[in-house]
Amino acid sequence: MGKEKRICGYDKNVNDWREEELCEERKHGGPSGLCIFHAPNEEKTAEEFWTAFKKYLTRNEKGDLIEKDKIDCRCFEFPEDEEGFLTSGIRFPKTVDLSGAYFPKEIDFDGVNFEKGAYFKKTYFVGDVRFLSTHFGQNAAFYDVYFEAWAEFDVGFMGGASFLRCTFNGPLRLKGHYEGDLTFDGTTIYDEGYIRLEGNGEISFQQVRTLETGYLIIVNANLADWSFVNTPGLTNALFINVTWPTTSISRRKVVLDEKKIKKRKREILGVPSYEEVVNIYRRLRRNFEDRLAYGEAGDFHIGEMIMYRKDLFIKKKFLRWIFSWLYNLFSRYGESIWLPLAWLIGLFAAAGYFYWISAQSFNDALRSSFLGFVTLKINLSEGLTGWLIPSLQRIIGIPLITLFILALRRAFRR
Repeated sequence: MGKEKRICGYDKNVNDWREEELCEERKHGGPSGLCIFHAPNEEKTAEEFWTAFKKYLTRNEKGDLIEKDKIDCRCFEFPEDEEGFLTSGIRFPKTVDLSGAYFPKEIDFDGVNFEKGAYFKKTYFVGDVRFLSTHFGQNAAFYDVYFEAWAEFDVGFMGGASFLRCTFNGPLRLKGHYEGDLTFDGTTIYDEGYIRLEGNGEISFQQVRTLETGYLIIVNANLADWSFVNTPGLTNALFINVTWPTTSISRRKVVLDEKKIKKRKREILGVPSYEEVVNIYRRLRRNFEDRLAYGEAGDFHIGEMIMYRKDLFIKKKFLRWIFSWLYNLFSRYGESIWLPLAWLIGLFAAAGYFYWISAQSFNDALRSSFLGFVTLKINLSEGLTGWLIPSLQRIIGIPLITLFILALRRAFRR
């Protein structure tokens, strides 16, 4: 009973679905009855906190604490003095758990070496936070973290990183090198988000939202490893010096999510649906059209229509699927001027050939083929060359001429 009165007793478990985990540090002596780490800042000074924190780390290295496999800093309320102990570039030989921690003012993790990784779950940064020349030897987990102000990262993620459902209320600057997968799923960016990452591994940028004046700037990235499912922010994102994956034959720019569907069954968890990839391409097309980058916009328009056609087949809308397939066959979804023109020339030559083998001279055959396009007269008494060939010329030729005009109009509008 005496020990229970002396210990802090603060529940440091940030997971609502798990049992309580009470802090067993000694009470600090303030009105809250909590230890110096969990007590509000009104009850302690910065000097008292950092002195106790140094001793806490020393006890951890000696193995005197219960959590011997990690440095447990969950729900610590750090002081308002930004010149704290974490700015000295210290090395943490164990996993650091800062879940639920509260930083009321600016904090720097400059040069800090998290050798075994770190956890930031439901951590709250009120002031500016900087991770400059910071090293994460293993996974860096940022779950449901709130960044109220400026957040700057110049880091090395050697074991991957997760920014799940994070909120960046101020500007975000994220650059560095990574090894392993990175996840930004469900993250919200209210201001500018500048991202410049180089490394190896897949980057999941799914369901990322940029609200109000927020927007993304993605620089020097190989987008062959980026997934953009359900990311509305693509509509106004700025891509600078990026490399898009391309198809092997047509060299059309594509996204990773389309390739995922081709390589794996669509029912497997993590593989997007055709409709989701349609939305990715639609957002990218609108983005690049607004920026007058019509080459990329054309590629993304073709990708949008191809995914739409495949989605029609899955939904068994076969008639619409056939029209979409023909639209692609004859004009590459309106992106090609030369394709409908080539079909028209081929149709003209094929009709001329049939007239020629029907005992007409070469010049008469060319003339009959031309008149088959421009006149509506059909001579039923002349058999095959009198009504069937001219009818086929008009049935096929009129849509081809229409597609050619539409493609030409699209090209001139751009």
